[in-house]
Amino acid sequence: MMNDAVRVFFDETPLKQKINEVAIRYFNAWKRQALIEFPQHDFTVDDHVIIATMQNSFIEGLATLNKEVYTEKKNRLPGFGVGFIEGFVRSNLNSLWLTEFIIKKSQHYRDFLILNALSSLLRMDQTTVKKLFQLYGSLDNRIDALSRLTSFTSPTVHFNFTNSFDSLKCYDNQLQDFQEVATKYLDDLIQAVYCSHFESTWDQHDFAPDLDFFFTFGEIKSLILHYEESHGQNYEPVRD
Repeated sequence: MMNDAVRVFFDETPLKQKINEVAIRYFNAWKRQALIEFPQHDFTVDDHVIIATMQNSFIEGLATLNKEVYTEKKNRLPGFGVGFIEGFVRSNLNSLWLTEFIIKKSQHYRDFLILNALSSLLRMDQTTVKKLFQLYGSLDNRIDALSRLTSFTSPTVHFNFTNSFDSLKCYDNQLQDFQEVATKYLDDLIQAVYCSHFESTWDQHDFAPDLDFFFTFGEIKSLILHYEESHGQNYEPVRD
């Protein structure tokens, strides 16, 4: 895979060592901004995780830049490659850290996991689903994730999960129909309520500082050009 080849190349570059030196400072700059809006959140993380995350973002950015769709822009627009890497890494780190420290610690995310697990179980064989019914019947519907099963209106199916469940007698000919409609209903609920919430979190919160405060234009350009030389590709000309 391309990412594996890029990783082998990246491990031998000076930029890997530079990341080891600046990744924690970059994360702390991101964290300072995040704490303004989320002062109660815990941002504790091992240093090696932050370093590895930044390294992986550079590797993914370089691999993405080398996809054929970007060939013309790389050759035609001076500075495109550096700007692309800077934007990719910055955006990727912001999204990853928002997910890890904000989204995954929210009640929305815990509810999402419950409903996603319920949806996955409903796709299994009917014997397993019947066992699920016993479990679901014992759960407290005051749990927010389950209470949404009574309040959400699906845009694609006319269905009330709880009423249908309560009236179902678990006969096999009814069970298959229930599984089909219920999984569609849950998919709609997860997309409309939870995925849209996560997307708005990514869209509305940008705490990542610009990369050019931590890496020079020349350092990133050198990374791109050395990769081109090692793989026999053509990139933008070197310009001071």
